Parts: sequence; C-alpha cells; structure tokens
Amino acid sequence: MFDVIALACTLTFGVIGIYYMREAILPPKRQLSYRVHSRDPLINPNSISSGRTVVTHNGVIMQNPHVLVVSLTNTGRHAVASDYFDQGRPLTFELSTPVLDVTSVTGRTLAILAPQGNTISFGPELIKKGQTVTFTALTEGEPRLAVRDNIVDAKVIDEAARVVQCRKFGVLIGVAFLAAAVAVAAIGLLVSG
Repeated sequence: MFDVIALACTLTFGVIGIYYMREAILPPKRQLSYRVHSRDPLINPNSISSGRTVVTHNGVIMQNPHVLVVSLTNTGRHAVASDYFDQGRPLTFELSTPVLDVTSVTGRTLAILAPQGNTISFGPELIKKGQTVTFTALTEGEPRLAVRDNIVDAKVIDEAARVVQCRKFGVLIGVAFLAAAVAVAAIGLLVSG
C-alpha cells in the first residue's frame, strides 16, 4: 500500500516540479517586449552653451527637445502574425509629450505609422521570432511611455519591469518539487525493500 502512495506522490511532485520549471525557463508562446533605451534631452540645461544652442523643428524653436529610443522585440517562442492584431488595429506607444517626428528605425522595419499627437503606432504586420525593431523619436518634453496593445493571444511586456525574481522563484519551486519526488521515491524504496 505504501508503494502505491509513494508512487502517486512521486508522480504528482514530479509533474508539478516539471510544470513550474517549464513555466519559469521557457518564454510564452507569443510575447513582445519593449524597452526604453534613453529619453535624453538634446540640450543639457546645465551646460555652459545652453543659452547659445537652439533646436528647431519645422522652423519652430523647441523649448525642451528630447530624444526617445525604444526597441520592440519578439521574445516569444513563435511569430506574431498580422492576424493577431485585433480588428487590424496597431500596437500603440502612448507618450506623455507630443511626438514631433520618428527620426530613425533600425532592424527589419515594421509598418510604422506617422506619429499622431502623443502616439506612435506599429502594425499590423508579421513580427518574426527574435525580430527587433528600434525607433528614435523627437519629442517636446521628457517622454513617459505606456503601451496600448491590440494583440490577441500574446503578451506585451515592459522589459525593464519584468522581474527576474519570478523566474528564479519558479525554478526554485520546480527544483523543490522534484527533490520532494526523489525523496518520496527513495523513502518508498527503503520501506519496501
């Protein structure tokens, strides 16, 4: 009787351990990660030449010009097809300040829609596994970023906000359950033998 209980516990602990380790180690099927690399002012207000340097955009003098650099990476196990964009709506980066221009795009370019007010939009378009697109935008004021995702069956996460501790915790739980499975199996062998 103890052998059956030990086997059942071993299998249960083993399955739970493998599940937690898999969840902690492998990325989700479809996941996009974005990261803000910089949101620096073009002119340092504390510099010696701050009163002599002027930045203009379309002939208008900018009061507080900033450059925002953001990357978007498919960190999932599968591509995000254009069909995953709900009703054909784009992934939208909403900024706290007006976007004056998208000055550069590197990587395989996605369909970048022209900035409208405080937003920059991507897609809908295929985003291949591992694909990264980085864009640079000129803003009036220091930008803060939020994302409105219209993507079905995919996670969109802030790379900076991702907590590595969650992965470590999941691995620890998985190892603990696997160790418990081994211990129960060993006890079962000792008692039965």
